[in-house]
Amino acid sequence: MTVGDYKVYFAIGGRHSIIGNKELSREDEDKLQFRLNALRRQIKSADSVYTQQLNLALPLQSRRYSHVKKIHWHVMDIGKRNGSAGDAPNTFEYQYFNDTELALILSLTPRWQPPNLTPEHEIFHLYQYGYTFFKNAWFLEGLAASMQNHFGLKKWKSEALPQDSDELKALLKKSYSAGKFWSRLALLCDPGCDHSDTACGRSLVLPLFEEFARQDLLAAKARGINPKNWPEKEQRSLANNAYMLKGLANTLSQQCLVQRSPELSDFIVLLKQNAAI
Repeated sequence: MTVGDYKVYFAIGGRHSIIGNKELSREDEDKLQFRLNALRRQIKSADSVYTQQLNLALPLQSRRYSHVKKIHWHVMDIGKRNGSAGDAPNTFEYQYFNDTELALILSLTPRWQPPNLTPEHEIFHLYQYGYTFFKNAWFLEGLAASMQNHFGLKKWKSEALPQDSDELKALLKKSYSAGKFWSRLALLCDPGCDHSDTACGRSLVLPLFEEFARQDLLAAKARGINPKNWPEKEQRSLANNAYMLKGLANTLSQQCLVQRSPELSDFIVLLKQNAAI
């Protein structure tokens, strides 16, 4: 199944079967078609929100991935995980398909059922990868979790921003649970977005990605890293945090109405105090 830049590969037998190991009945065929149609809609919806509402460039239009031809979705057994998104392009030799193109790889468990938002979450990671090598979990997973609020119930649950260094350090140790932090920033930078046509994060996400792109060049130069090919260990290094905090402070100062929000202005001061490089 092809959906824009994406090709979806799935099996109907064996370990990775999307319907389990049984003979395909007419009812199974209907259920399978329902799931594939839902996946198609969710892929289209994700790209629409991320490009049209958040103004992000499609992953394959980014400078990092301009040489990549397609994005392959592998519906397969990935253990306890629901999905994954790789940042390194690969070429696969498929047993039953004649595709040898260079592709980014997304994986989705065959247990997936709509309207679960794993597809939207994993796709957002590709947008993150297209702009920056930073993969610290409080940013990578936290922001992706927050952006899921554009789909489904759109409740935008948030929590107060860190008020001191200890709370900030606790944030930097989080992963998915940092989503409430990013939702708070989105709500503060786009006031009223949770009950209007304005996309929450519209003022924040693209400028943040562009600022992180500048900061990861500085980090690469300072640490002797190839700026076009960071080792995985460096992408997740704690040494990235100082650059990311500085980039976040710059973004909030330039893009958000700080003078109208004491919470934001105090947080920017905290970020600058903890962003010593």
